[in-house]
Amino acid sequence: MVTLGRQWVERERLAFRLGCSLPLTIILFNTIAYFQPGFPQLPLHHDNTVELLPGTPSVLLLLYFAVVGCMYLVGTSISFSVWFCYLLTLAESSAVAWTGLGVARPDAFFLDWQSLPWQAYGAYVATVL
Repeated sequence: MVTLGRQWVERERLAFRLGCSLPLTIILFNTIAYFQPGFPQLPLHHDNTVELLPGTPSVLLLLYFAVVGCMYLVGTSISFSVWFCYLLTLAESSAVAWTGLGVARPDAFFLDWQSLPWQAYGAYVATVL
């Protein structure tokens, strides 16, 4: 609330509720199909993959309404840091793939970028110590 509250209360005055109702309706409509398999869905997500350089991991481009709405309310310095860290992670994963280094035991949560969980575990251990 500290991050979003100032923009929300001082500038927006809760006017974004109408803009929020359309994506929320679509998301809730598609959620019904999760619980009732025969229910129709509105196709929202198309897998658009872009390979920036040959031999590098491809970038998956998706449009999530909730993320777009949250990033509208977040300041530019925070949104820039999210993009910068994502591009830095992509460059790191590309360098690991280019050198041919591999991870012996894959992690179930990071299927494409196997070096990231080991880096996160190392940062966690360093922080605890």
